[in-house]
Amino acid sequence: GPPFYSKQSQVNKMTENTHVLVPEQRILSTEEKTQLLQELSLNAVDLPKIDSTDAGIKELSPENGDIVEIIRISKNAGRSKYYRVVING
Repeated sequence: GPPFYSKQSQVNKMTENTHVLVPEQRILSTEEKTQLLQELSLNAVDLPKIDSTDAGIKELSPENGDIVEIIRISKNAGRSKYYRVVING
């Protein structure tokens, strides 16, 4: 009946939203890493950490000390960039 249909459409809507909002992730090149750290006046160790085995970046084959750029897209804020330094768990 209708309650099941309603529930299913909510699940579909959640799945669509989740899929659309998956963040883009990439490893910065050596030049980009140097430039970023200079711009922020930081050392890599000052950045928030992300484990190399994290499901979100594992497919990038990150190495210890790499910097991952994460671009999150939200309806309100648009594109926001975050940076994490890779550590070996």
